Amino acid sequence: MIGINSETKKEKIIHERWQKSKFEWTPENTKRIIDVINGIDVKVNQMYDAVLKTKNFLDAQNVPYAIKKDYDIVADLTFERFEDGIPTADSKTLEMIYDATPWKAMPGVRATSDRMPSRSNALYLDLNWNIELFDRPELAQVKIPYYIHMLFVDSHTYTLNDMLYMEPSDFSIGMNVSFCGDEL
Repeated sequence: MIGINSETKKEKIIHERWQKSKFEWTPENTKRIIDVINGIDVKVNQMYDAVLKTKNFLDAQNVPYAIKKDYDIVADLTFERFEDGIPTADSKTLEMIYDATPWKAMPGVRATSDRMPSRSNALYLDLNWNIELFDRPELAQVKIPYYIHMLFVDSHTYTLNDMLYMEPSDFSIGMNVSFCGDEL
């Protein structure tokens, strides 16, 4: 008999939890969802600004050429509040959800010594994803970025109920700067 591996079991638990989640579109919940989406958007823009600021610093005249000749800056955003849990999931479940979430769907910003993408190209390709769960009259004037749609719809990990307890400050910006130029 072949047993179910732990990854498959985790995915099944997460998927079942997501499917059983019942979200009620009350005016209060709708406002909260909009506030969280807008707050995450602010955090995403802070990530872009951090990469731009780092690139500007590295491109400055006072940085040695050997450093600024060939560098790579990569930043990403992840939800980091799983130690204490939230009312919709305990910390163990949130860790399983975190591990199963396709974080590559979240916007990342990559700059090199040669280029920096525009804000719209880095963050907002295919901006309006008001489809499926977000296809609601209350959200008609709210632009749903692709990464929000992926995080709360396509990934089948986090639920709209989870979003009610998320804060934009729960999302962490990770940034890595690597230098590939001549030895210093």
